[in-house]
Amino acid sequence: MRSMVTVMRGARRAALVLTVLTLAACAARPPAPVVEDAPDAFEAHRALVQRLDPWSLTGRLALDADGQQWHTNVRWRQSGEAFDIRLFGPFGRDAGHVQGDEHGAMLRSSDGERFAADDVDRLVADVLGWRLPVSGMRYWVTGLPAPGTPYRPQYDDAGRLARLEQSGWTVEFQRYRNSPAPALPDRLDLTYDDIRLRVLVDQWNVTP
Repeated sequence: MRSMVTVMRGARRAALVLTVLTLAACAARPPAPVVEDAPDAFEAHRALVQRLDPWSLTGRLALDADGQQWHTNVRWRQSGEAFDIRLFGPFGRDAGHVQGDEHGAMLRSSDGERFAADDVDRLVADVLGWRLPVSGMRYWVTGLPAPGTPYRPQYDDAGRLARLEQSGWTVEFQRYRNSPAPALPDRLDLTYDDIRLRVLVDQWNVTP
């Protein structure tokens, strides 16, 4: 009986510690200030984000398409027009590599096959069989619309994108990380017909 009491007390202490850590984590991310003119605030925010070059992120992707589910870790590096996207499976196993620039793209599959095309979106669609907006995601993951294409925005109280409709995709910006400044998304949901892609960013590295 005494050992059971000890275990129960230990469990209560562990639960209390977990609660305190959770509250501390929530307190570490204060809400962004409310702005009066969201579109004007967004233009100022856009100017700051556009200066971030190069940037990189590490995170996770969860894809649900045609009844199939796919999860992977991702490391994305962007420098000007050049991108380098590495996908990793369980235990850091190489799951694929996409790289390129404005002149074209190359995709290497997990089994070492290589494919190339002038357009990265077409390349991914031809190889994987799914339409994934790699060219648009370069901008969407930073909380911006892709240039040169019409879009419909909705803003949050801080003048950042809360929802974006562009190129047939709907992007829901679920959460922003205020540090490092400017605020960048760390959770996005993308949908296109029956395709759903969730992006979770664990770490941003930016150069102003």
